[in-house]
Amino acid sequence: MYRIVLLVVLAGLMSCTETTFDEAAAREQILEMERLQRKVHFIADASTFAGLLAEPHLSVNRGVVRNTTREENEPRFQGYFDSVHFVEWDDQAEPIIRFSDDGSLAYCVVERRVTVQYPSDEGLYHGTTDYAWTAIYRRTTNGWEVESVTSTNQEPTHDYLRNIVAHAECTSPEGAYTTDLLADHKGFLEFRQAYSYREGGFAAQVQGDSLAQSLDDEGRVAESLEKPVIAMLQGHNFFWMYLQPGLFFQELDTSDPLHWRGKDALDNPVEILRDDHHYQVQQILLRNSLDTSELITINYLQFDSTAFGPLPQELDVVQAGRDTFHFEFTDVALNTDDFPVWKD
Repeated sequence: MYRIVLLVVLAGLMSCTETTFDEAAAREQILEMERLQRKVHFIADASTFAGLLAEPHLSVNRGVVRNTTREENEPRFQGYFDSVHFVEWDDQAEPIIRFSDDGSLAYCVVERRVTVQYPSDEGLYHGTTDYAWTAIYRRTTNGWEVESVTSTNQEPTHDYLRNIVAHAECTSPEGAYTTDLLADHKGFLEFRQAYSYREGGFAAQVQGDSLAQSLDDEGRVAESLEKPVIAMLQGHNFFWMYLQPGLFFQELDTSDPLHWRGKDALDNPVEILRDDHHYQVQQILLRNSLDTSELITINYLQFDSTAFGPLPQELDVVQAGRDTFHFEFTDVALNTDDFPVWKD
């Protein structure tokens, strides 16, 4: 009788110390890891990403099975992250998550669209791939780890953005005017403005940060322009500054993913602020190249969806914190064959 009572008591004590698997909490933990994996792609944090993977990590892709360590994964992923800009890394449907009976294993099935951009000689590469993959999670004493990933994908689509031709209706403290921008992926810009509040207009061509010439009313070359004027004109290259800040700014410090810092072609400081979801440029702060005591702030306000991702539709340029110039782009053409060339 004593032995039976003792066994009952022990069984009761053991049942009190068992940990009940909380599936809802575990599901949220895995979803949070999925969100973190998305974030590290946008902010190029290979160290954090590698730390989420089990060691060794098993991947199955394109008919190849790989076992890799964190020491191998981190530089491999960092090289990839540094070579592209992510436009999308987004689920197309709610992830499907299932658990083993004891809660030690889980699988997460996702449909995900990945879009990347990077500069090339052909233009700004823009590629999209729709994936379906299964991630196996294992619960350890340190929490969940991604033990393996098996991925499949549909046929990728891609194109190259070579040039942008845009017309904007603008307002300023002096009145209304129009701006036409014709710009390519190599830093060429043809710039034209016409004003309602004074006669005549202004037109110029710019090649990079050191070569520019004004054009007369007949489109003929009028005179060469100095570097401060070139910098001012390239400060209107709103689309390509948004897409490729590295084309215009030097010594970019991207260690803070939301707040980049660098210099313009005249060594004046530049700040670039990005949003915390898709990490797209939202604001650029730079110095007025014609009067460096003045701060110029470019605020990107509205965006349109295009075949090359979101592009600005409206923006404000604020000069010295007092004068606002509003641009509404009413006509934007991409990859037009009718594009100007440098005039000799």
